Amino acid sequence: SRFSALYFPGKYWYAAAPFVWDFGGDIATQSGSQWTGAINNSNSQQGLTVLKNLVTQLSRADKTGDEAKQDQAFAQGHIAMIIANGWEVGVITDPKAGDPTLLPKLGAFPIPSHTAGQTAPVFLGGSDLGIAAKSQHQDLAREWIKLLGGTKFQSQMVTVGGVIPNSTSLVSLSSGLPAIFAAAAKNSRFTPNSPNWANVESANVLQDMLVSIFTNKASISDATKAASDKITQILNAGS
Repeated sequence: SRFSALYFPGKYWYAAAPFVWDFGGDIATQSGSQWTGAINNSNSQQGLTVLKNLVTQLSRADKTGDEAKQDQAFAQGHIAMIIANGWEVGVITDPKAGDPTLLPKLGAFPIPSHTAGQTAPVFLGGSDLGIAAKSQHQDLAREWIKLLGGTKFQSQMVTVGGVIPNSTSLVSLSSGLPAIFAAAAKNSRFTPNSPNWANVESANVLQDMLVSIFTNKASISDATKAASDKITQILNAGS
């Protein structure tokens, strides 16, 4: 009763987006300066229907929870698969938080598409490096960022750190599991390119939608319609 073939927490919208994209759906579309929520179009709903069926059949994760502790849960041995970032291997195999003996047993593959022989578009995210406006050593900070982002240290990030580099020209240096992560990233998407997108995330629009769907609080049609209306409103605020 505790085992999950695929562990999928209810609020995990980063992992839900590939199912929407794979069926030709989207979170929102832009025309000129105006945005329109698209999570309720038929393609988006088709992807979410497939996802709901998978979650119902395969997952014993909390349908109202998030993915924050999925690595620790995976390391306990009651989960076969999770949808995760490459760096989460380190958390899973951490001597204190995880289980180091799992390292040689771990495998990875890109999220399969519903179209045979293809992979689903995955969410591509990362971290930003910035310099504080009041920094007294901005020149040194710029030099440090330049060094970190340069070929020498990015190559080390790939070969030693096992992470995806900031340049496609260095991807070929990846090997083992990181090479699989890099292959998945070649077919990737991102959130709507709007300055208001952070407000959509902070309002938990997609998280609440997924919880409603997975807990049967609302139908996919009703849940996506409510979410789409909120996305449209938030993205167009101030325009």
